[in-house]
Amino acid sequence: MSGKIGKTILTETLNCFKIKYMNKIILTLITITSLFSCTDNDRTKYFGGTEIIKLKKNEIVIGVTWKKSEMWICTRDTISDFTYFRERSNFGVLEGTVILK
Repeated sequence: MSGKIGKTILTETLNCFKIKYMNKIILTLITITSLFSCTDNDRTKYFGGTEIIKLKKNEIVIGVTWKKSEMWICTRDTISDFTYFRERSNFGVLEGTVILK
């Protein structure tokens, strides 16, 4: 009889542990997944992060704007005097460039 009681207490303790900590583990995994699924553009625009963009040599920034979650950067080449509009898309897959001569 005492073997059954000990087994029951162990089972109940294990069930309480599962319920208590599984919720925390699931919440932690959801939070981590949501943070890592955001791109630099999303984190910068929606959560107030910082994004560092390196310019090409001899370029100066004219302006930066957001179109939905894509960032468009307007730069001017100081040597050729061309103006570039470059898109920084979320995953870097579809990025456009417009060149004004």
